[in-house]
Formats: sequence, C-alpha cells, structure tokens
Amino acid sequence: MSWTNYHSHCDFCDGGAPAESYLLEAIAQGFRVYGYSSHAPLPFERPWAMPQDKLGQYIQQLSTLRTKYLGQIELCIGLEIDYLPGVSWWDFHGQALRNLDYTIGSVHMVEAFPDNRPWEVDGTTAEFEQGLAQIFKGDFKAAATRYFELIRWMVMLENPDIIGHFDKLKIHNLGGKYFSEEDNWYRREVDKTLKVISNMGSIVEVNTRGIYTGKSLDLYPSQWILERMHAMRIPVMINSDAHLPAEISTGFEFAARTLQKAGFRQVMVLLDGHWQSVPLDEKGLRIAGMDESVGKRRSA
Repeated sequence: MSWTNYHSHCDFCDGGAPAESYLLEAIAQGFRVYGYSSHAPLPFERPWAMPQDKLGQYIQQLSTLRTKYLGQIELCIGLEIDYLPGVSWWDFHGQALRNLDYTIGSVHMVEAFPDNRPWEVDGTTAEFEQGLAQIFKGDFKAAATRYFELIRWMVMLENPDIIGHFDKLKIHNLGGKYFSEEDNWYRREVDKTLKVISNMGSIVEVNTRGIYTGKSLDLYPSQWILERMHAMRIPVMINSDAHLPAEISTGFEFAARTLQKAGFRQVMVLLDGHWQSVPLDEKGLRIAGMDESVGKRRSA
C-alpha cells in the first residue's frame, strides 16, 4: 500500500521548505511517486506565486532531484496554473509547459477591485468581504456564479490534467454565512461545471488542505459533489496541497473513507508517464503490479 500526492508547494512559491525535503519525507512514508506543483508565475506580482525568472530553475532543480533519487521514488514535475481570462497558458508559459508531466488548473482570483487589484477568494476574510461588497455589491450568488463560470472556461480552453480544489469558494462560508450548499442555484452551478469536466475528461482532485488547516469542515469538493461525480464517472485523485513536508499525506485516510462512501473504489495516479486507475483503500493505494495498458500518456 502506498500514497501519492501531486499537489505540493515548495520554496519556489509559498511552500515552507526546499523541494528536496518533501521528497525525503515521501520516501520515508513509502510513496511510490511524488509530484510537485508550485504556483506558476503570473502576469502580475503576487506573494504566493513563483517569480517568472525562477521557472527554469524550478524545472531544472526538480529534474536533478528526479535523477538523484532514481530507484527510490518517481518524481513528477507539474505546476498549479491560475486561470485568468484572456491570458493563454501556452502564450504566457510557452516552452515550460512542454517540460511538465502534468498541470493543475485552479481559480483563486475572481474579477478585480476598482483599482485593478485581483480579488482572491481564498485570501483573508477581510479581503473577501471587501471584494464581495465592492465588486459584487454583496451578492454572493453572483460571485459564486462567476467563480464556477471561470472554472468551466478554464477546463474548456486550457484542458488541465487536474482540477484544483473545485469548490474552494466555500472557504469563508463556515456556518452557512453566505449560502447553503443545498440551495438550488448553487447545485445548478456545480452540476453545469461537472458536466463540462466530464466532457473534457479532466481529473478532479480531492483536496484535504481545508480539513487539516481547520478552514473547512469538508473536503474540496464536498461529499455530495463527490457522489455526483461518481455517478458521472469523473475520475478523482487524493492530494494534500502540501505547503510543508509534514503535510504530504495529511487527511488522506479521511479522504479515502469519504470517497468510498461516495461510491469510489479507484483513483488516478501518474506513474511511469501514464495516467492509471488503481484500487483505493483507506490505508493507501494498491499500486504494485499495475497494468500500464489501462493508462494513457497525456501530452502537453
């Protein structure tokens, strides 16, 4: 039994430790494969994103680590890339995308303040409330509708391998402050978005970070969304969105149990250059003896 994790941030972006320390922890925990996905550079400065001039160094350092630990663990190189309307991933990141094993597509920013500052929906509570008031006149439904619309455009236009923290917009909704996940309008937006994801064949990550940081009472996405995904046969994987080496598998047993309750018995892994479906257990994934013929190589 073994875990995998493909959503991980090191000191090239807002992670709290050098890249090698995550890999050493993964080896210590018996991981078969480990993936890095630092926040990709943006057209404007944000403290959590990788600077543009570090991207080449990021890929080179991870390539060096891949060689150094060959035979002990497989290392995959990815990026978590934000979707920004009008900014093509290929036009902005160019050749770097050809050197990646996978991409995670995420929406962190929805529209902008009057002074053109991007509104980060997972920032501080004060910033969230300010943006909701100034940009959407306090209308959370309008903000959430735009959030899911951006995810749909991202999936259709950029076709990321993995969809990051699908419903992270709920991060400020503890106690149902802004909406209920049972609201018909919210479920319609979720269903519309899942249909696009299903049509494009993207993998949706089950992200445990909200649980172990105490910012959410449920996974990203919530269990009822996972049940819908299972009915639509949307593939899933478990990721921790680690910012520290100690977080690389935090919450995984809970995520596995939740997935099993939703009907899932398989999750996706990237191994030997192929996306493959492997059996799921709350103690890990049954990776040994995988049949590579069931997988397919994803090209950039």
